[in-house]
Amino acid sequence: MEFINVFIFLIFNSILWSLINSVKNNNNQNEVAIVSETSKGLNKILYDGAESLGAPQIQKYKETSKPSSSTKDDEDEKLKMKQYNKKRYQKKREYHREYARNWYKMNLERSQIYRKNNKEKKKEYDRKYLQDNKEKMREYQRKYYLNKKNEKELIKNNRLKLINVQSVSEGCSFDIQQTEDCSHKVKLPIVYEEDFQTEERNIPRGWKKAIIRIK
Repeated sequence: MEFINVFIFLIFNSILWSLINSVKNNNNQNEVAIVSETSKGLNKILYDGAESLGAPQIQKYKETSKPSSSTKDDEDEKLKMKQYNKKRYQKKREYHREYARNWYKMNLERSQIYRKNNKEKKKEYDRKYLQDNKEKMREYQRKYYLNKKNEKELIKNNRLKLINVQSVSEGCSFDIQQTEDCSHKVKLPIVYEEDFQTEERNIPRGWKKAIIRIK
């Protein structure tokens, strides 16, 4: 008897739990459906808002991309003005060339007539100018040639100094090679007056010039 009661209780309990679970599942499905509908509604609202915001910009771009009649008229006007200026420049160029030719020809004739009529006056003017400025011209020429002479002497002296330095360096290198066998230190050889004449033949040319300059 007790076993039957326990069995009935278990059956009743299982039925009760199945009912509770079914109710929970229905509630979850309803919530999911509500959430999905809400998300769809939000997506639709966002999409419609984006379209409403982008539509004016797209429309404005389409309107600006299309060439308007006023733009075409302006381009035609600019092209006509360019052609007109080109033709006008060509006409003016020929006019200016002709004017310059006539002006040069007319002034050339005038200058020739003027020189012919004032030939003696021009000679007198040139003679007087040379006479008045003879000393100035001589002084200018004297300074000019003096500067040229000084420049040549300076170049010559610099060249001689360079040659002397090269000769001294050659003599020093020759002497250093001779003294390296005796000592690692580079020292100038001591030349006494009594041995100078006997050792003079063994001194290199560059070193001999250096000794003469030191004296």
